[in-house]
Amino acid sequence: MPKSSGETQVPSDGLQQVVAAIESFDYATANAQLGKVVALLPVQELVGGVVVPLLRLVGDRLHNGTLTAVQEHMTTAIVRNRLGGLLCLHARSSLPSQILFATLSGELHEFGILASAVLAVGGGFEALYMGPNLPPSEILAVAGWTSPEAVVLGIKTSKPSPETIKDLRLVASRLPKRTELWLGGDEVKKTLLAVRGVGGIVGARVFALETFEELDVHLARLKHAIGNRHPQRSNRLPP
Repeated sequence: MPKSSGETQVPSDGLQQVVAAIESFDYATANAQLGKVVALLPVQELVGGVVVPLLRLVGDRLHNGTLTAVQEHMTTAIVRNRLGGLLCLHARSSLPSQILFATLSGELHEFGILASAVLAVGGGFEALYMGPNLPPSEILAVAGWTSPEAVVLGIKTSKPSPETIKDLRLVASRLPKRTELWLGGDEVKKTLLAVRGVGGIVGARVFALETFEELDVHLARLKHAIGNRHPQRSNRLPP
């Protein structure tokens, strides 16, 4: 979901050490240094203030030739492992409200949904993290079984293929009635317009989220709505 806007400066000494280790192809040190940062910060600050700037910086430096593709892949692997570990650490199956995270077939980028799942857990929801590259039938099967409050689909492109449009329409039309559909990505509002422009998904329960700040807003809105519907369930959600 994060947007990149030019060269990003590393905001802390801890991240400078991570970047220095990446520059030296030192996976173990980069992983250990990022682990120290992860342990110290709440998830909102971690995602918005650490992980997003780090990935932007590495992406910028890959683009200008000061880092290699190998170093970029190493960085994303470390971030993926750390976020995945954080998701497992904070997972609580006793939480009353679930949100499902996935990407459709052909969409291999998972950072957005993984970071979003971590933020959802930090916001008091149970995250059903299914990962990338899944057919709509599998997503719908899990959604039908669990009836989550929302299904979050990460979409990288602003020009969806006919197959992606077909899959989005299928998911939107067959989700449980009370389940919202959240589409996340840098230019996903263009994607939603493109889909709707060919007779695609419509409805008040479909939302396009382009930033993690927008995700936070919808998590808060959803928590409030749950509290209004089920006061006894809202008492079990962390503040």
